[in-house]
Order: sequence, then structure tokens, then C-alpha cells
Amino acid sequence: MKKIIAILSAVLLSLSVAQAKGFEFTHKGQTLKYKVTGENEMSLSFQIETLSGDVEIPSEVIFKQKKYKVTSIGWQAFSGCKNLQSVVIPNSVTSIGSYAFGGCENLQSVTIPNSVEIIGSSAFSGCKNLENIDVAPDNKFYSSIDGVLFNKSGDTLVVHPGGKKSCVVPNSVKVICSSAFADNKSLESVTIPNSVEIIGNGAFSGCENLQSVVIPNSVTSIGEFAFSWCKNLQSVVIPNSVTSIGEYAFKGCENLKNVVIPNSVTSIGRRAFSHCSNLQSVIVSNSVTEIESGTFWGCKNLQSVVIPNSVTRIGWRTFSDCENLKSVVIPNSVKIIGGEAFSGCKNLKSVVIPNSVTSIGEDAFRVCENLQSVVIPNSVEIIGLRAFSGCTNLKNVTVEARTPPTIGDLLWEDSIQTIYVPAESVEKYKTAEGWKWYADKIKAIK
Repeated sequence: MKKIIAILSAVLLSLSVAQAKGFEFTHKGQTLKYKVTGENEMSLSFQIETLSGDVEIPSEVIFKQKKYKVTSIGWQAFSGCKNLQSVVIPNSVTSIGSYAFGGCENLQSVTIPNSVEIIGSSAFSGCKNLENIDVAPDNKFYSSIDGVLFNKSGDTLVVHPGGKKSCVVPNSVKVICSSAFADNKSLESVTIPNSVEIIGNGAFSGCENLQSVVIPNSVTSIGEFAFSWCKNLQSVVIPNSVTSIGEYAFKGCENLKNVVIPNSVTSIGRRAFSHCSNLQSVIVSNSVTEIESGTFWGCKNLQSVVIPNSVTRIGWRTFSDCENLKSVVIPNSVKIIGGEAFSGCKNLKSVVIPNSVTSIGEDAFRVCENLQSVVIPNSVEIIGLRAFSGCTNLKNVTVEARTPPTIGDLLWEDSIQTIYVPAESVEKYKTAEGWKWYADKIKAIK
């Protein structure tokens, strides 16, 4: 009995391993990889990148002398198959996974059969020669208009083929789906109608040749990564209807020069404009209460920024590596200056820290090489590690607090000459933890 159980266990283990790893099945001379997903169901699994030519996916495969129905094309199944030219999807398939055909550069056309109910995000991203996505007329979930994939009701644009250079979005559309135009390197122009309310995450991400876009005043939110890495995007109009700009929304838009953020915007996600190398000026509306982490990180040509009185927190690395930012006025609404907020701003010569600030984060002004003087108001309670390290031209600092703030190590460079503090607190500073290392430089405010 034990021997029978052992044999049965070995067989089941062998089967489960084979199922997990997948297996190959040849149909009409084409060998593809599959994986068991249910009692009688199979999914197309990850194919080798050298797969090329025309592929016909069978509706059934045989594994261990048993027939299985092919019901899905798995996540990244054909991803990176640059020489795949056409694919026939059988009427047994109900779902196409995310990135299923991602990077299939030579895929020219595809027909979605009646059976398909779900198409994952970025399923056809990077298919730069894909001209048309056709849908079988009896499909209950999707439709196509001029080769563009929509949901059945036509109010959601799902996928715009990568081979098309321009797009006029129909005025029936309310939602542009996540990754709808992602990595469409051919797209040069797009017209978005007033019907559109939502631009989804990564909707136009990687559209390198898109030069300008007008967002209609029907749009209320711009999703995460929506226009990220649109390297030739030079202008964008954000209307007063928009209330939120998602994380990384315009990251890597190297040629974007000017942005006006309207009063309607209450939320700007982290790194929303990071690495826009030609962005020169920014006006933040007075509805914004917090500038998130890394929002303008790496905007090397940013020269001026207007921060309104509504902002209470400047997040981590908000203006980090903005090498040409020369001056900034922090409004008296700000309570927290986050870690590395202005680190690497090599040309920053002056900064006014208002009496509302209670905390200056670690490395907040690190390597601000041209910063010459700083006044730290009496509201500041904490100054983080290395907050002013690398500020080689910073000679004099005034600290207005009567009680020495808590400070981290390596706060100043050796180049610091004088630290001015209230006359009645000189001895307190000279003996306070951290401050005592600068005892010979501490003097009374004149």
C-alpha cells in the first residue's frame, strides 16, 4: 500500500512540476508553450523571443493523453517576439493578458474573436507596425472603429494601434484606458474631445513623437505615468477642470518648457514632472497643499518656481538636482521641508526659510554649492543629517531659536565660519548635543 501511495505521489508531483513549468505542443508545424490553468483548460505561456512569422493558436491541445481547451493568452506570452508578423486567435480564448504582445514590432494585424471578454493593460504596447485591431462582429465586450479598439458601448478607448500616426478620439469616448497609446512611437498628433473625463495611467506613456496635446476641460484627472517619456512633447494645456495629476505623469518629458498648473488642481503626485530637462518655469496654483516627493526632480533647466501660500509640505527630493534654480521663496504656510528637497541645486544662492517651518529634512540643501547665507527661524525644531553638507560657499548661518534645535551629524562643511544664535543662548548652543562640535564658531546675533 505504501508503495502504491509513493508511486501515486511521484506521478502527481511529476504532473504538478510539468504543469508549473509548462510544456510544448506542435500545431501545423508551429511549436508553442502552454501551461495548465484548470481541469480542462490551458493558457499560452511565455514564448521564446526568436518566434517569428505567422502563428495560429489551436483551440485545443493534448497533454498527458488528455485534451485541454486553450482559453487564455498569458501575461507577456509573446512579449519581445519582434519578428512575429501575424497571429490567429481561436474562438476558445476568453482573455488576453497584460503585455501579451508587448514589443512585437512587426505584428501588423490582429483579430479579436467573439469569445474574448478581457484584454489586459499594455497587451499591444510597442507594436509599432500594428495598423489595425479588428474585432469579430458578435463580440459582446469589444468593438473596433477604423482599426482602433473600443469597449462595446464605444465610451472607452482601449487600445490605439502603434502603427497609426494620428488619432481623432470620437466624441462618444469618456475614458482613455490605461496604456491605450503606450509606446506608440509613430503617434504625432491626437485630438481629445470634450467628452473625455479620464486619461488613464500610462495612457500616452512612451509616445516619443507626440509634440503637443490639448487636454479638454471635461477631464478631471490625469493618471499616473499618463504622458511619461513623451520626449518631444513641447506644450501641454492643463484645464481648470483637472483636480489631480498622477505620479510620474510627465516624467521624462525632456522638451516640455513651461507648465501652468491651474487652481483646480489639489493634488500633484510624486515625480510628476521629474527629469523634464527643458522645463524653465513653474507656477503652482494656490489650491495645492502638498508638493509630493520628487515632483520636479532632475529638471536641470528650471530657473524659477512660484510656490503658493497654500503649500504646507515640500516633499522628499521635490527640487533635487534642479541645477539652474537660483532662488526660491518658501511661503510661510510650509511646515516641513523634506529630505533632499533642494539637494544638488548647485546655483541656488539664496533661500528664505519662513517662521512656519518646524523641520528641515536630511540632506535638504546638500551640495547647494553657491548657497552663501541661511537664516533658520525660531520655529525650526529639527535639522536633519547633512542638511547643509557640501554647501562649500556657505560661510555664515543665523539660527534664531533660543532652544537649540535637534540636529544630525555632518550638518555643515568645514568652510562654515560663523553660526549666529540669540545672545542669551550662546552657552546653551556650545554645550548642546551636536552643536558643541561647532562651539568655537558660535557667536551672538549682532
